[in-house]
Amino acid sequence: MEDLTLKEEKFLTALMLAPTMSEACERVGISRRTAQRYMAKTTVRSAYRKMRNQAMEQATSRLNSVAVDAVEVLTAIMNDTKISP
Repeated sequence: MEDLTLKEEKFLTALMLAPTMSEACERVGISRRTAQRYMAKTTVRSAYRKMRNQAMEQATSRLNSVAVDAVEVLTAIMNDTKISP
């Protein structure tokens, strides 16, 4: 995020963690209009897209790593005759 200001970086971090843009704005002490100006910049949008993609890749990787174990546990439960359906 070399082309972003410190305030823009803080906003994007808050935006990744907050459920809404308004809450992200509150967390970093900026107005919604300032956030909209930030998001109008190509560099900010690009950095946000990159952050979201990285978060999705991490989540997908984590899901892939536990999926096999989850299937094994569910299969064991499903095949356990001592457990009622």
